[in-house]
Amino acid sequence: MDIVISEADMAWQDAFELPPRFSNAKPGEKERFVTNGTQIFMALEDAIKTHRPRKKISKMDILDLGCGVGRVAMPFFHKYQRPNAAVDRQRFAVDFMNKVLPGANSQRGTISPPLTYSDESFDVVYAVSMWNHMPQEQGETWLNEVKRLLRPGGLALISTSGAGKLDLLQKHRQRSTLWKNVTGEDLREQGHLFRSRGENESSEELGDIVYDIGWLRDNWSRIMPVVEQRAGAIGAPPVYRQDLQVMKKAD
Repeated sequence: MDIVISEADMAWQDAFELPPRFSNAKPGEKERFVTNGTQIFMALEDAIKTHRPRKKISKMDILDLGCGVGRVAMPFFHKYQRPNAAVDRQRFAVDFMNKVLPGANSQRGTISPPLTYSDESFDVVYAVSMWNHMPQEQGETWLNEVKRLLRPGGLALISTSGAGKLDLLQKHRQRSTLWKNVTGEDLREQGHLFRSRGENESSEELGDIVYDIGWLRDNWSRIMPVVEQRAGAIGAPPVYRQDLQVMKKAD
């Protein structure tokens, strides 16, 4: 589903201080930040309204997992005063969020669960791009943490990379050597493909992962039911499209 974005939808950019990197940004970089943040927010908003229609979004407890500098949280908060919780591992991101969006109550996270929140704290947990760079086993560990944090009937909205990202990786100047012999058939047969780029200073394995959407439906549903998959729902050109996995915790 393509989302049509109006000038009114992007009015949030005038309500908040944007990240300092835009003071010397390349032409179009600020516009991409605003446009993509708006598009992603609207995709998440539509999924929430579709699967939790009886409760007002402004009354929900919502967690932005991997919030970064607020690309999605800013338009979300501008309309609903949500999310009311946010997590990121980068200190500068959390400091910026607490300055610009204090009502999002941002805090630093950790490489591995658990987070500091109590069981069943949230109606919605959303995560954009977080699942794109960790091995599948670590991703499942975090899925179980999201399940712990959700109330019965709560939604997990998680973006994942699919075949479109595989094509981009094979053309990437630095990463193509890791992916050049991988085919779409390999992805369909194996379900997910991860290529490591080494470890950072925290000994965390970094890399890129692509998922077959059918594999995700069958395997992630063992943790929480995948009630809808929206292929290409997250992101707008020239950013590659991610798939949105909509999961709902049993009532």
